Amino acid sequence: MSNLWKGLLGYPRFVLALCATLATFPAYAAPASKESVERLLEVSMTDVTVDIMYSDIEKFLRKMLNTQIDRRGVTLAQDLSIDMAIDRFLKKVRSEYNWTSFKPLFVPIYQETFDQQEVDDLIAFYETPSGRAFVNRTPIIAQRSSLLMQQQEQILMPKIERAVEQLVKEINDIKR
Repeated sequence: MSNLWKGLLGYPRFVLALCATLATFPAYAAPASKESVERLLEVSMTDVTVDIMYSDIEKFLRKMLNTQIDRRGVTLAQDLSIDMAIDRFLKKVRSEYNWTSFKPLFVPIYQETFDQQEVDDLIAFYETPSGRAFVNRTPIIAQRSSLLMQQQEQILMPKIERAVEQLVKEINDIKR
């Protein structure tokens, strides 16, 4: 060790300042492994969340398709054929919108977002009774939140439409 360092280390204030400075440097966090992220996705039941999301999307698509298809004057056989065509379409969508397709996309996102310690801590949480309760009740929260947002949308849409009309009028007045 150089004489300079030996001399500086002899000063308690310098040693304290050096320790305080070194303590502020971020610790190197190990990146999360693919295996641990896959375990986290398993214990947090992300596949179930994706299935629930697809169920909502399917309901939306089915409703949208049924409102766009004119069934007036169709025979019972044609009506059944239309339903079967919609089912085939939704089955094709489902073949692409599934956990098997999404999992390889999710893993890198989690690896870039969490370090190994965080993933390990999350796995430990989800394996506790509270963690399992959280996972099991998340679909209920999602469903109730979705319903609440739909209700709020119905309340807010007329206000937003009026505000947009007023804004368009104001902008048109500026242009004159």
